[in-house]
Amino acid sequence: MSRLLRGAKGIGEEFGGLMAIRGARGFVLIGCGGHLVRCGRRAPGLLCGGRMVGCRKLLRVVRRVVEGFGLGPGGYVVVFGSAAEGRCSGLSDVDLAVRGFSPVEAGRLAEAVEAETGRRVEVVLVERASLPLLYEALVRGAFVGGDYQAFVEDRWRALVEWLDYREAYEEMHRSYRRRVLAV
Repeated sequence: MSRLLRGAKGIGEEFGGLMAIRGARGFVLIGCGGHLVRCGRRAPGLLCGGRMVGCRKLLRVVRRVVEGFGLGPGGYVVVFGSAAEGRCSGLSDVDLAVRGFSPVEAGRLAEAVEAETGRRVEVVLVERASLPLLYEALVRGAFVGGDYQAFVEDRWRALVEWLDYREAYEEMHRSYRRRVLAV
């Protein structure tokens, strides 16, 4: 740890919530529970010590992996979260929403994406997801492969339901926060 910080020239810029220190041996990112990651001389937005990349290339790689899976009618894959919104960092995971996959198949897809990108992958089954999560994944996410018509129908349904129930969910969230902060 001290070897990584030896020769540090001071605080650099903040990248996606991580503080970067430019050391004598390259960048060091501090974040995520105090873990240190040495990034070499590449920009801190890249995956450190691995194969990958920025958000756009990440989406292309996931798209290529998804094409290798036999998606049946009605099945699709969506990337959501920081990767879909263009704000992923080297420590970001890959969030996938999948429809038409069994839990075992979804696990295989996650393993394949993880092997190709070097990032942790989290998978949500669309058929079992809560409404706020469906809204986040389908409305704000990026379609990467499968049955586009089924995706559009599910996206529309999630948006309409979210608009109907958003106030109730937000009130539940505010009430929960008040109870937690009161303790």
